[in-house]
Amino acid sequence: MAKHHSIDLSVRSQDLLTAFLQHYTDNAAPWFIMNADGEYLLHSRTVPELFKLKNTNLYGKSDEELGVLSKNYRRRNKKIRTTVMSKSLRIITL
Repeated sequence: MAKHHSIDLSVRSQDLLTAFLQHYTDNAAPWFIMNADGEYLLHSRTVPELFKLKNTNLYGKSDEELGVLSKNYRRRNKKIRTTVMSKSLRIITL
C-alpha cells in the first residue's frame, strides 16, 4: 500500500483515521476506551505507565482485575459508566 502524507487524505479516509489513531496511541496523554462491562478495548501507551503496570496490553481487563484504583473510585466510576450507557452517551471525561 502506498504511503500518503496525512494532509493529502480525505476526512473520512480509513488511512487518515488509522494514522490519527496510531499517533494518539503512541504520543498522547493517557486516554482509553472501555466497553459497557468496564473492560479496556483500546488505550494509549501512556495508560499502563500511569498505573505503573508491567503489562502494556490492558485489552479485556477491568480496573478491578488490574487492581490499580481504589474501591471507592471504581464504585463511583461504575455508577458514572452505568449512567452514561443508559443515556446512550458516547464520550465521557472524568
